[in-house]
Amino acid sequence: LGRLTSLTLLSVEDSPNQLVGTIPDEYAGLTKLENFEVRNNKLNGPIPTFIGLWTKLEILYMPGNDFTGGIPTEVGLLTRLTSLILGLNPNLG
Repeated sequence: LGRLTSLTLLSVEDSPNQLVGTIPDEYAGLTKLENFEVRNNKLNGPIPTFIGLWTKLEILYMPGNDFTGGIPTEVGLLTRLTSLILGLNPNLG
C-alpha cells in the first residue's frame, strides 16, 4: 500500500481480514491521504510519528485497536484535521 502515493482514502473497518500489528513504516509515503479509517482491527504499538507527514488528512479514525503510548505531538501538524477518534484503545494514554 505504501506505493499508492495518490491514495486519498484508506479504510479497513470491521473486516474479517483485520489488520494486525503496527502501522507499517511504508505508509509514511501516503502523503495525499485525506481519510484514514482503521476501526476495530488488531493494530498495536505506538501511533507512528510519520502521521504528521499526512498534512492533507481531515479524518483520523482509529478506535477499537490496541495502540499504546500517547498521541504523538506530530498530530498537531495536521492543520486540516476535522475528526480525530481514538477511543476504545485501552492502552493509549
